[in-house]
Amino acid sequence: MEPSIRVTSVVGRVVVRWNDHVLVDTLEALELFAPGLPPTLYFAPSDVDMRFLQRSARQLHCRYRGDGRYFTLVEGRELVTNAAWTLESPTASLEAARNCIAFDEDKVQIERAAAA
Repeated sequence: MEPSIRVTSVVGRVVVRWNDHVLVDTLEALELFAPGLPPTLYFAPSDVDMRFLQRSARQLHCRYRGDGRYFTLVEGRELVTNAAWTLESPTASLEAARNCIAFDEDKVQIERAAAA
């Protein structure tokens, strides 16, 4: 039996920061819940400041989440390798997260604020 994976809409504002830059500021984040993994926030590409993200050579393949690519954060000579990823070909249960971008929470700062 396949594990139960679900995606829900986040209620409230989410801001992602790196090196004093705001990478994401949105009221429309998604949260992915998968057994054995911490919840993961996903963001529409239109909500992400892509100027600091560069595609990595690393690919993502997970039988439960699908296939995707990683991104490296870049500012000048500073690189944070594989700090974000996208699901380009998600499994059917994660179709809502197609092409959305998630960040490694150990490599960026993520702030959540409840809805007003």
